[in-house]
Amino acid sequence: MNQVIFPVEKEKNSEIIAIIGLSKNSGKTSFLNWLNNTFPADERGIITTGRDGEDFDLVGGNKKPKVYIPANTFFSTFAHIAQSNSPFIKIIRKLPFQTGGKTLWLVKSLVALNTEIVGPSSVNDQIELSEIILAEGAEQILIDGSLDRKSILLSPKIKNFFLVVSPEVGSKSVIFNELSRVVELSKIPLQKNFNDKSNITIQYDNHIEELDFASLYGNEKKLLNKIINQKNINKIYIPGAITDKSWKIIKATFLNFNFDLILKNAFNIHLNFHNFENMKKNIKLYTQHPIKLLGIVVNSFAVNGEHIDCDDLRNSIRFKFPDVKVFDITEASVKIGKRKKIFATNARIKKKKREK
Repeated sequence: MNQVIFPVEKEKNSEIIAIIGLSKNSGKTSFLNWLNNTFPADERGIITTGRDGEDFDLVGGNKKPKVYIPANTFFSTFAHIAQSNSPFIKIIRKLPFQTGGKTLWLVKSLVALNTEIVGPSSVNDQIELSEIILAEGAEQILIDGSLDRKSILLSPKIKNFFLVVSPEVGSKSVIFNELSRVVELSKIPLQKNFNDKSNITIQYDNHIEELDFASLYGNEKKLLNKIINQKNINKIYIPGAITDKSWKIIKATFLNFNFDLILKNAFNIHLNFHNFENMKKNIKLYTQHPIKLLGIVVNSFAVNGEHIDCDDLRNSIRFKFPDVKVFDITEASVKIGKRKKIFATNARIKKKKREK
């Protein structure tokens, strides 16, 4: 069985770690709270996309947990929320970001508290906020994000992430297809070619040609016209997204070649499970920005009521992905609780022996 404990503080390149949900209401906040409680850092920053910890989800109306903030933790929020926590926080500075038309403030907790946090919505602003918090003295940033076309994983500053999965994404077969896709994306190896290129680029046997467009979408036929009937193509670099629509157009031609396909970011591949399986089976894939999957977090509870047996889901995922750390925080909490109880019992026994 995989280890439950994650030595987060010891991970390489772990200044900024993303917590990504495979779907909305996946349980990211519950995991974030558990992580902060189980692995407190001396000084950590917590960032969310939009709002987190409000009483009810503003979109779906579902009840949400408060965000657990350990002492000496940086976070951003609205002025009125900071004011309600005024005895327990220190105001650091006014931030150059707004959410919902309201200015955000950076604060630091003086004691542990449960509250609402608010962060900027764009990836660029979240990275800028991370750098501000690191400059203030934080050792590590946790960003609560999502897995979509505006994912925080698309930033080159992100080297590690946790993936939180729940039945909200769909049936068990859908869950496994999505997990397989993300796990394989995280395994695409590094190749540093074309770091200086902004557009789609083709490397032939004896020369490199940078085309005059960066996006594949809408330019599929232009690219095909460049490579069709060519026999000496070694590599093709695509800096932007590859969608199912684009893949349908280029697939037949691409599968007839034997070249390396290099991506700026592995998560620029926006293909469904079957199309991605077809691509990686027939094309050698590389990325300029590999991202390490630190673990799959299992949440068997679904807000929509389509729950899955926790033991079955957790054990099935562990069997399917033996090289990935897989756990759920309920199991972890039970084990940690038992361990603490054993330690406390041993301490009482030792104390009685000393008294005798």
